[in-house]
Amino acid sequence: LEVATDAAKYATEQKKPDFFKGGVKQSMEYASKSLAAYRAIKKPGNFDVLRLETKMRETTKALDAAEDSLAAELLAMEKMPIEAYSGSDRGTLKSLVEAEWKKLYPTDTIITIIFSQANWNRKTSWKANAVEWYKVDTSVLVAEVIVKQSDAVAVIYPAYLNKDHLKNDELTVGVQTKGTAFVQHKMLMKNVRCCDASPGVPKKEPRRSTGGVLLFESTT
Repeated sequence: LEVATDAAKYATEQKKPDFFKGGVKQSMEYASKSLAAYRAIKKPGNFDVLRLETKMRETTKALDAAEDSLAAELLAMEKMPIEAYSGSDRGTLKSLVEAEWKKLYPTDTIITIIFSQANWNRKTSWKANAVEWYKVDTSVLVAEVIVKQSDAVAVIYPAYLNKDHLKNDELTVGVQTKGTAFVQHKMLMKNVRCCDASPGVPKKEPRRSTGGVLLFESTT
């Protein structure tokens, strides 16, 4: 229990929430198994067993509270991504991402889409399969799709635009990033701001959803 408590303290101080699912959880599981083994060799109602069971419950409650507190702190700290891409095709690319996202997640309310990456990332390489070497020449641009989760919380999901230069710059959009190993962030809805056509410049007039429900006014 002391190891779990120390790990939770470290996770809180270093702002590492995953530690609660890793070292803290593993330590508590070990403590639970040890208590079960100790309970099995003692008589029912043994004082030491009762004391340890109480300690286990208290520690579990304290650790859960610490994890919830850190999650709330990190949520409040998460800031709006800054628009960085200034290509003339930005509006078209955002429309493509939105269309693909709505195909896969039709019930989502998309608040906005941000390109926090200033340029396409191009990579050229040679790879081999069972019979030959072949060339790969692609570019990737990462979008951040901000989706309303609740009245209080929004989630930032990645989406990937992929351009194949060996196929006449064929463009595909990857949006299968929900509920996966892709990095996702949450932020408070009150911190969400929409951006205009100029990278890094907040939008001055409000943005409304098609249903007229969402309204966000950006401040500088």
